[in-house]
Amino acid sequence: KFISLEEQLPIFLYSSITGLTVRHFWECFQQSNDTISWYFHKMTIVFSSAPFYTKYVHMPADNEIHTKIHTNPCFWPFFYRYYWCLGW
Repeated sequence: KFISLEEQLPIFLYSSITGLTVRHFWECFQQSNDTISWYFHKMTIVFSSAPFYTKYVHMPADNEIHTKIHTNPCFWPFFYRYYWCLGW
């Protein structure tokens, strides 16, 4: 069954964030389990291939730590251990 892009994206985002079962999405979006799975897979391919991935996903430069991570006491202890292990 055809599902518009306006419905494909919410299915993908909602399932990525919540981690709920396909059955939940079947009830929520009124689509079959196979349809939900097929479009989730389709959106995964779209986001993990060019041009989206090459344009929006990149690794940080060496020794580059974002200010929000470096100044936040909730995050920095975990990242500090990681960088310390790498010898940075």
